[in-house]
Amino acid sequence: MGMHTALNELEHDGGGQFDPRFAKTFVDLIRTEFWRPSELDAFLAEGADQFEYVRARARMEAIIELDRLQAPSCVMNMAS
Repeated sequence: MGMHTALNELEHDGGGQFDPRFAKTFVDLIRTEFWRPSELDAFLAEGADQFEYVRARARMEAIIELDRLQAPSCVMNMAS
């Protein structure tokens, strides 16, 4: 789900799970402070490398990429 879709859902259906005033205030804040998704992504990414999940995922992606680069070309062609 994209950010805009999530904000729209929260704004329109937030009263069922959250205080509607809180949901509207939160959505307005996000739209005002982080009006571009890239800015929100950058904000959320700050310090993300401190979380074990993020570090483990980066290690796994590096291992997969290394394995992909070391695989014989005939195996890679069969996978295509």
